[in-house]
This record gives sequence, structure tokens and C-alpha cells, in this order.
Amino acid sequence: MKYLILVALAALLFSPGVLCQSNSTSYEELNASALRALVQDASVQSDTYRFLMEMKQNTQITNLTTEEKQELYTRTLSVGSMNMSAKALKMIMATLTVPKGDEENSTASAIEEYLINDTIYIKMDGNWTTMTIPGVSETWSQRDTMGQQIDLLNQSNITLVGYETVDGQECYKLLAEINSTVVADQISKETGSILPELSLNLSKLFSNMTMEAYYWIAIDTHQLKKSEVSESFVLDPQSLGMPFNETGKMEMSVDTSISMAFEGINNSVIVVLPEEAKNAPTFFQSLIPTNMTAFDLAGNFINATATDAPENVSANTSTNATVTVK
Repeated sequence: MKYLILVALAALLFSPGVLCQSNSTSYEELNASALRALVQDASVQSDTYRFLMEMKQNTQITNLTTEEKQELYTRTLSVGSMNMSAKALKMIMATLTVPKGDEENSTASAIEEYLINDTIYIKMDGNWTTMTIPGVSETWSQRDTMGQQIDLLNQSNITLVGYETVDGQECYKLLAEINSTVVADQISKETGSILPELSLNLSKLFSNMTMEAYYWIAIDTHQLKKSEVSESFVLDPQSLGMPFNETGKMEMSVDTSISMAFEGINNSVIVVLPEEAKNAPTFFQSLIPTNMTAFDLAGNFINATATDAPENVSANTSTNATVTVK
């Protein structure tokens, strides 16, 4: 779960350093500002789309006391289909993690996800679970991959740097300087809804991060065709809200590149929930053994409370249902 938090965090931290700043407004910047309004108008009319996301992430974890290091190479591929008016999303994500020097212990995982209205269905390790997420409008704004990219672009300083062809379509290429305050607010909102117990030190996270973000906008339709983000940052467990006495003196450096492509905008998208997912147990039900009764649960709670009475007792339930790059 902690690793998925870092993956989600890396996908959300879209704040380039001081890029493309100028004391005067250039001709290209005027064009970029005008293009911003056209992109926003086109995005409002984008009801359906398909997306492809590829993420490459290299992580180095260092024990600052022993100077022992561990390096992890992670590759994630995600494909999905979105129908906003029908409130239907399908996404499949595969992840491969390779420890440097210990390749035989590489791990692979796959997640199949459907979001229908306010209910999410997830298949992991061959098993389906379901969970209802409160707040339909907030849930969908968090899952609208293209919409979030457009929101970040529209709240950033952008510069037109050239023209390129993407999948046979002529595009504007934009360089974005994204407001770190906007990103910090988004991260707080996202982690607050998914992991309310997580306390991020955002100022520390942003203080040592470098980033570049590029966007390709179709010249004829003004639709977002592609985005690429490269970022590097260093963090410690305390910046993620984890107590020092549980983690020791550790440091983690993360280099991430994320590429997203969008296609089939406003084409027909029909998301059909698999039959086996319709009768899936809720996430919390899946944590309880099938032979355990309510009396067993009550007895376990009483015994645990009696045993740990002198201390503060807390129970945190975490889920691997971290989905969709924002």
C-alpha cells in the first residue's frame, strides 16, 4: 500500500520548477494564452475518450545510518475508456517492479477496475471486490484523467514552443509552468478523500523538486492529444507523515516520467460490467473470513481492547484500490 501511495503521489506532483519565465509577454505567449480558452471550450465538449498511460519510475531508498541502498525500477502501463455522461469508466493497469541486483524477486501485478456511478469494482489476484464511494461529483472529477490534465494546464503559465505531429495529427506543443499552490491543493484534496489519515508535508515535498511538463494540442479540434511529465524529487518518511520512530533515518529519491495519450474523443464508448463483478463482496466483507460470525468479531474486539487497555488502540484499514493517474 505504501508503494501505491508513492506511485499515486508521483503521478499527482505536476509542478515544474521556474520554467519559461520572462519579464515581457512574447508573441508565442499571447498565442498560448488564446489557445488556453480554446482548449477549455473543447474539453467541456469532450464526453467520451480512451487513454493510454505509461509510467517509468526509478526509486532509490537509502538508509542514512548504514548507507545501505536499494534501487527499484518500476514500469506501469494503463489503458482505459471513459464515458462521463453515463458515469462509466473501465481501466486495466499492469505494473512490474524490479529490484536492482535482485531481479529474481521481481514482482508483477495487474488491476482491472470499473467505476459505475458511485461504485467501484476492482479485480486483483483473480478476486473481485466492490466499494461505494461517497460524493458522486467529487469521485468523477478525481477519475476524469483528461479533465484533470486540462485543469492543470489552464491554471499554469504556458508557452508555445513549436508544432509537432502526433498520430498523424498536427499539434501545438506547449511548455507548462504549473502553479505549485494549485498542485498542493489538489494533492491535499486527493489524499484527504483516499487516505484521510495521511499527513503530507507539502512544503518539504515541493522544496526540492524539479519538473518539466509538455502538452500537445490538436490544431484543428483544440483537443488534448498527449502529455509528458518528467519529475525528480527527494523525500523522507516524515514528509509523508510517517513517524521517525517507525521508519528510522531514511531517504528516498524518485525519478519519474509519465506519458499519456488520448484518442477516440467523443466516439462511442460503452462500458459493460462483467457478470462476476456484480455479486462481488464489499471490500470490508472480503477482509472477514467466511466462517467468522458477528459474535467472533465482537469477542476479538473485546479481547484486543482488554489486552491493550493501557495503550491507545487504533485500527487502520488500507486498500490497494489506488486507481487512475490524475
